Amino acid sequence: GSYDTVVYCSVCNKELSRETTTVDALGHEEADAVIENEVAADCENDGSYDTVVYCSVCNKELSRVKTTVDALGHKEADAVIENEVAADCENDGSYDTVVYCSVCNKELSRETTTVDALGHEEADAVIENEVAADCENDGSYDTVVYCSVCNKELSRETTTVDALGHKEADAVIENEVAAGCENDGSYDTVVYCSVCNKELSRETTTVDALGHKEEELPAVAPDCLTDGLKAGVKCTVCGKILVAQETDPALGHDMSEFVETKAPSCSEKGEERSDCSRCDHYEVRELSKLAHTEETVSGKAPTCTENGLTDGITCSVCGEVIKTQTVITAPGHKYGEWIVDRQPTCTEKGIETATCSECGYVQTRELPMTEHNYDSDGVCSDCGAEEECMHICHRQHNIFARIVWSIIIFICKIFGFAKTCSCGDAHY
Repeated sequence: GSYDTVVYCSVCNKELSRETTTVDALGHEEADAVIENEVAADCENDGSYDTVVYCSVCNKELSRVKTTVDALGHKEADAVIENEVAADCENDGSYDTVVYCSVCNKELSRETTTVDALGHEEADAVIENEVAADCENDGSYDTVVYCSVCNKELSRETTTVDALGHKEADAVIENEVAAGCENDGSYDTVVYCSVCNKELSRETTTVDALGHKEEELPAVAPDCLTDGLKAGVKCTVCGKILVAQETDPALGHDMSEFVETKAPSCSEKGEERSDCSRCDHYEVRELSKLAHTEETVSGKAPTCTENGLTDGITCSVCGEVIKTQTVITAPGHKYGEWIVDRQPTCTEKGIETATCSECGYVQTRELPMTEHNYDSDGVCSDCGAEEECMHICHRQHNIFARIVWSIIIFICKIFGFAKTCSCGDAHY
């Protein structure tokens, strides 16, 4: 190592002298040895580690020695059973006996053992595919033996059951057709099997026709409009007509002479009636209305304001309007020129009139007042009225505006900008 001994000026700090001194190296100091790169030995592989010494001052490596550790070898664990296949009734079973290393779990040995098939065990016989025998067909069933372990069918034997034969039920009547007046009747006597309902026998019996029972159909007399009927014969059982009733033609009406039942007038038609001597039928026909008796209704001439009417015509008997009166519209007034009756002034409105040349009606209307004729003092020379001041100096303002306005008036008066209003105050 080394170091410098230096002298500086105490006033300006300038370096005045420098001397370098060398210090000899101290040498390493060994620390305790440490283990590095340690690899553990296992069952099949060697392990190793390094023994290393460092300087305790600068930590420099001073020495390294590598040491090898021998492999440990396998340790057998207890044998275990694997790949176990159970034996059944027909097939052999098997299993493997395996030994592993208890340290690294490596398989060290494996031995396979075979187990013989167990063989079938017969269960009790069961009945299958049972078909019951009926009246005409044989029945059957299977007796089957299965293995009680694997359920495999070991044997099957089919047994036939003879048909039972039919059993006759009581005879019944079917397809019964009642005998009519003209047609034979019939019915079937049928025997069925009481078990399967099959028809075993059928016998048809015929019943003779009964013949008609006659009843007289009475005659019906004809009237004016409806045909009558002559006597006939029918069967009371089947309703068949044995002797048809012939038509007896209608007689037609026997009408009387027409007799007036309502006299006609100029406003309503009349009537006359004819009656049938055999029934309530009657006929009515109209009689024409009589002519109106005309009467003139006088009209009136229109005036300027009222409508007039033309002449009309009414019936003096029934009052019906034959000719309607027409309204003649009032023509309105015919005024002449307007004449001024009173001239307007500045204090009073004027009046002028116009007269209708037809009826003399007078129409009046007002003329507007004239304007005041104010002089320089604001007084009207016609009526003496004083002019109302409309200058801003006399208009209504709030207190603040009035104060401001008073200040403006004062300044304008000082500089001679003001004019005098007819009210005596200044305005601008």
